[in-house]
Amino acid sequence: MLAYLSTVPQDQQDWSIWSFQNYTVINAINQAVFAQKQIILPNYQIEPIPWNDLTLWLQNNQQAHIDFTAALGQQSNDIFHTNWQDPAELQAWIFLNFMELYNACATLKIGP
Repeated sequence: MLAYLSTVPQDQQDWSIWSFQNYTVINAINQAVFAQKQIILPNYQIEPIPWNDLTLWLQNNQQAHIDFTAALGQQSNDIFHTNWQDPAELQAWIFLNFMELYNACATLKIGP
């Protein structure tokens, strides 16, 4: 599940799978944060990606990352500002999103 988030989706079906996996991993992280640290993190609308309001989705995804990285004492990156039309920027965005999820899972010792 987590490994799927390390690759750039190539079409709408890939994005649907990627989005669901992203949502699932963030939920698992939030649940583990609660179980291990008794910190309740908010849930944000991040599934499915609303393609007609990508800005809102990016904000929600960014805030979810800010919340769990703060709870774990980790650094969050700017995954809000990116140009998804630029393949290099999109690849970098996918990598940063993945690494924050990976690091959180490793810290919490969970393996979604």
